[in-house]
Amino acid sequence: MSTTYDKLNAVGRSLVYQIAITCVTVGMGIACLPLLLLKHPTLKYAIPYRWTSIALWLQRYILHLTYDVRSHAPLASGGVIYAVKHQSAWETMALWHILDRPVFVLKKELLSIPVFGWYLAHADNIVIDRSAGKQAVAQIIDQSMKYMMQGRNIVMFPEGTRTRAGAEVKYKNGIGAVYEAISPTIHPVALNSGCFWGRNRFIRRAGVIELEILPSVTKNLSKSDFMQALHTQIETATARLVATPKYRETCDSY
Repeated sequence: MSTTYDKLNAVGRSLVYQIAITCVTVGMGIACLPLLLLKHPTLKYAIPYRWTSIALWLQRYILHLTYDVRSHAPLASGGVIYAVKHQSAWETMALWHILDRPVFVLKKELLSIPVFGWYLAHADNIVIDRSAGKQAVAQIIDQSMKYMMQGRNIVMFPEGTRTRAGAEVKYKNGIGAVYEAISPTIHPVALNSGCFWGRNRFIRRAGVIELEILPSVTKNLSKSDFMQALHTQIETATARLVATPKYRETCDSY
């Protein structure tokens, strides 16, 4: 028998989800405020892990939105950079549970978001000012080296911002500079989250988001050859995933 949520349309489910995640975010933000003021170590991992766990649970049971991961290599416990296609807010949540203790490269503007930004500022992230040019690139290199030496995995979004499903944009030079400077293992990551949760879209469609971790890019390439190889791997796999999204039948009419 269908549940109440099964009978709601995509707009209704999205509204219920938005209310729920807002309440959770504000509630956790207030409840954990003492830890924020004390700069407790829990802020660096446990709190974002718990918040994203709740978000994914709400997505499963309200939006009927789940995900499937395919990896062409064993997932690293640390010291690897994942270059991820960026179509949605979804991957910034799910990657906490796909990768081991990820460190995100993110733009400074996100820190200005009320409540949410407070916690981003205290978590282990690489925060950059995109207007700083070469200084921002140098910061990415230095911070990536620091965290990788600590056995952490780095998540970078080569496009620098979310793009709609099916769109291709020129990749930023930051990841190329990191490749050239420290020659890390870099795994491209393709996905089709934008088919279900589009950029700046309120409606989230039910279904199964697919994320594919591709073989690492060959080392010892020139910077330009690396950027071309990275772009080709991500965009080719992403186009394949975007062409065949696994929508749930209950949402086909929305």
